[in-house]
Amino acid sequence: MSDIFPASIPLLKLPNNILLDIFHPIDASTILKAHSTCSYWRAKLSSYDFMSRIHIIGIENGILGIRYSSMGKKSYLLYWNPVSQKSKILQDPVYIFQPDLVYLYAFVYFPYTMDYAILYIFKQISESPSCTLLIYTSFRRNWNVITTCPPYVVILDVVYVTLDGSIYWLTCSVEDVERRSLYIMYFSLLSNTFQQIFVPQQALA
Repeated sequence: MSDIFPASIPLLKLPNNILLDIFHPIDASTILKAHSTCSYWRAKLSSYDFMSRIHIIGIENGILGIRYSSMGKKSYLLYWNPVSQKSKILQDPVYIFQPDLVYLYAFVYFPYTMDYAILYIFKQISESPSCTLLIYTSFRRNWNVITTCPPYVVILDVVYVTLDGSIYWLTCSVEDVERRSLYIMYFSLLSNTFQQIFVPQQALA
């Protein structure tokens, strides 16, 4: 028997459905580490069937905020640094409030600090005229800021930008089905308030 190890060992290629069954129960931080192992795992874990379980909430200062669903039975939030490979798993507020309508999440840092916040906007009852805002902060380490959103916080784009502790969304009124009168809505972490910025019509032309 030779003591010389082969130059390479063929990788066992399992069917996609078996791989998904294996990886779905695994925590998100382990999956992200496997994703960066080699091109084979990166391709498999980037497939549509698998990535439909993973939603990137936002990227701030090189840190990823991720919502991960395991087999559609449970979900949780993950704060992950791909450089240091350090991560933190947070409880998904969906299981705290069990809302009728999950609206969106957002991930933002407080200005000039290493502290971050995750925003969760939802409707407890789908017929409710207003949404509710829930905030997780890294220094308090729980979901403890709850406020009723103003009436104009109804239709928000899932895409947003952040600047100096504020989050900006492009939105429109409920009646504006064709989205002709868009405006910017933003939330400030420092004042815990929403504000509107109306976009000039010529800028939309």
